[in-house]
Amino acid sequence: MKWTSGLLRLTPYRLKMLGVLLALLVLVFITALSVFYARFDPEQVRMQLADALQTDGRTLSIGQISPAVFPRPGIKIDQISLSAPNASPDGDGPLFTLRRAEIRLAWLPLLQAQKVVHAIKLDGVRLNLRREADGRWNFADLLEQKTASSLVVKLDSLKLADLNATVDDRVFKREFSLSEGSMEASGMLGNAQLSLAGLLKSGEHQAAVVLESPLNVAEEQLTLDPFKLTATGLVAGLTDSRAELTGTVRVNLVSRQMTAENLQASLSSREPSVSLTARMPSADWSQGKAGFQAPSLDFNAALNNKGSSYSFSGQLKDISGNWQALAATELTGAMSWKAGEHTLTAQLKAPVTLSNWEIFRLTPVTVDTTLATPLLPRGQLKAAAKGELVANLARQQVTSKLNGQIDGQRFDFNARQDGFITPAHTVNLSLGKLDLNRYLAESTGNQVGLFYGQRKFDFDWMNALNLSGDLRIAELTAGRFAMQQIGAKLSMRPEKLLLEDVTALIYGGNLNGRLELTPGEQPKLVMFETLSGMRIRPLLRDLFDIDRLDGKGRLEATLTAEGQTFTQLRKSLNGTVRVGLTEGALMGVDMVEAIKRLPTELARLTDDPSKRTDFQSLSAQFNFSNGVARNHDLRLNSSLFSLQGHGKVDLVGNIIDYAMRVQPNILVFTNTKEMNVPLKITGALNAPTYALDFNALVKDKKTILEKQQVLKEQLSNQFNLFKTTP
Repeated sequence: MKWTSGLLRLTPYRLKMLGVLLALLVLVFITALSVFYARFDPEQVRMQLADALQTDGRTLSIGQISPAVFPRPGIKIDQISLSAPNASPDGDGPLFTLRRAEIRLAWLPLLQAQKVVHAIKLDGVRLNLRREADGRWNFADLLEQKTASSLVVKLDSLKLADLNATVDDRVFKREFSLSEGSMEASGMLGNAQLSLAGLLKSGEHQAAVVLESPLNVAEEQLTLDPFKLTATGLVAGLTDSRAELTGTVRVNLVSRQMTAENLQASLSSREPSVSLTARMPSADWSQGKAGFQAPSLDFNAALNNKGSSYSFSGQLKDISGNWQALAATELTGAMSWKAGEHTLTAQLKAPVTLSNWEIFRLTPVTVDTTLATPLLPRGQLKAAAKGELVANLARQQVTSKLNGQIDGQRFDFNARQDGFITPAHTVNLSLGKLDLNRYLAESTGNQVGLFYGQRKFDFDWMNALNLSGDLRIAELTAGRFAMQQIGAKLSMRPEKLLLEDVTALIYGGNLNGRLELTPGEQPKLVMFETLSGMRIRPLLRDLFDIDRLDGKGRLEATLTAEGQTFTQLRKSLNGTVRVGLTEGALMGVDMVEAIKRLPTELARLTDDPSKRTDFQSLSAQFNFSNGVARNHDLRLNSSLFSLQGHGKVDLVGNIIDYAMRVQPNILVFTNTKEMNVPLKITGALNAPTYALDFNALVKDKKTILEKQQVLKEQLSNQFNLFKTTP
C-alpha cells in the first residue's frame, strides 16, 4: 500500500526530469571515458615510468600497458622489472619485479584533465634489497628528488598481493626474507585500516607476522594509533612462541622523524616456558644529529627449563644513539636462578652500549651475588665482583671477565655462555683459598665431617647445567686435610660430573688423578688417583685420624662407591689401593726394644706414644669390598728385622684386625735364634691394641704339654706386647 502510494507521487513530469538527469550522468561518464581514452598514450606512460624509476646504471623493462575502465579509470601494466644499480648480466638479480600493476584515477579530477591517483594494486611483487657496508641501500638513488610529475597522488586504497622480499644487510651482517606477503590499506582519505601479513625468515628462525592498525594519513604525517604487530612460530630460537609489539607511532614524511608512545613488547613460549615483557613510555628518532632518544626501558624475563627457573628484571635509563649504536647511562637489574632448594641471586649495575643491534656491552659492571642453599651451615654464600659482560645476540653468546672476592677470598672468573634458552657454559675459575669447613658438615670428635656426614646428597641443581672448563685453587682445606696448587679440567652435565687431569700438591707429594660422579637415585663415584712423594703420616691423620704410620712414598687408588651420603659411600667402597713407602716408621711402638727383651717379661715396657719402629720400605695392596679393605701381602723391611702381615681394615665399623710376623735379623740380634714373633693388631682404627698372637705361636702343636713348652721357650708368661694410647 505504501509502495503504491509512493509510486503515485512520481508524476510524468518528475519521471521525465529523472530520465534527463540519468542521461546527463551517462553523458558525463561517456565524456570522461572519451577524454581519458583520447589522451591515453601507452608510450607516454612508459616514458613517465622510466623517468620516475630509471637512473644511471639501471635497466628498466616494462611489458604491456593497457587502459582500464571499471570501477575507475586507470591503467594496467604487466611485467615490470628494474635491475640493481650497475648490475652485470651474471651478477645480482633485479631490484624488483612486478607481475601486474593496476593504477586507478579519481573521476572528478579527470573531468578537469587532472590525473589524481586514487588506488594502487600490485600483484606478484619481488624485492631484492641490500645495504652495503657503508650504510647505503641499493634503492637510495630512487628516493632522490625527481622532475615534478603531472600525476597527483591521493591514495585511498593500496593493496599488495603475493609479496616476496629478501634483505641482505651487510652493516648488521644479517639476511632475512618475507614470503607469502600481503598488505592492504583502505579508506586512507579518511579513517583507514592497515593490515599486513607474511612469513618472515632469518636463518633457522621462522615466524608468521601480522600487523594491524588504524591508519591516519595527513599531508605530512602517518599515524598508527594503536598498532599491533604479532609474530608466531620459531621466534628467538623458541618453538611454538609468540611475540607482540603494541603502541603508537607517528612518522613525519617530510622531516623523516618518528615518534612513539607507550611501546610494549612481549615474548612467550610453552616449551621451554619463557615469558618476557618490556615497556618504553616514549621514544624519538630522526636522521639528524639527535638520532634515537628514549628516557627509559623497563623489562622482566622468566625462564623455566629442566627443573630450574631463571628470572631477570631491570631498567635502562637515558637511552640514546642511532641505528648502529645505542647507549644507556645505566642498567640496574636483578637476576635469579633457582633449582630445588638452591637459589642464586645477583644484582647488576653498569652502563650499557649496543652495537649494530647485536653486541651488548656492560663495562664496567659490578655484580653482587648470594647463593642460598641448605647445604651450607650458614645458609648462604656471598660474592662481589667487577669486570665486563658482553652479549652477542646474533650468536646467542655471552662472555664475562670478572674478579673480586668470594667469602673474603679473591677470585678471577672468565666464562662464555653459548645459547640463551639451553645454555652451555665454558668457565675458567681461579680461587685464592677455599675452606670447605665453612660450608660442609661439622666434624664429630676427631673425625673429619666431610667423610662422616649423614645428610643426603642433592644433585637437582645439575639438571640445568652444561658446563666445562678449568678450575684452579691455590689452597683447599676440608677438616684438617689440606691441598695446594689444585688444578683440574671440569665437565658438568645433568648425567655426570667429571674432574679430569686433577693435579695438586699434597703433604709434600704430587697428586694426579680423575674423579667421576654420576647422580641419580643411587649416586656413583669413581676415582683414579696417584700420589707420589707424599708424607703418609699427616695424610692419614688428617683424613682418617690415624696416627700409626709414617713414611714417604707412593699411593695408587682405583675406587668406586655408591650411596646418597658419605657414610653410604664408605660402606660401598670397592677397588684397590697400592701403597709403597720408604724411610718410614710404625708409630707408638719400639719393636727393636721388644725383640731385644725376648723372652723376658715384655709387659713391663711402659706405654709411650712417642716411640717408633723405623723401617726402610713398606709395600702392600688393599682390596676394598663394601668398605672393608683386605690385604695379604704386607711387607716391611728394616735393617734390624723384617715383617709380613695380612688382615683387614674395616672403614664401616672403624676397626682393624691384622696379623703380622716379625723376624729379627740374627746378624744383629746374636742372642736370639732364628724365630718369628707373631703379633695381632685389633680394635678401633684410631686406638688399636697390639699384642702377641698366642694362637699363632702354638698353631702347629697338638697337645697341651707341647703348647706349654713353646710358650715357656718363647716367653716367660702371657702378656700384651704393647698397648698404644689414643
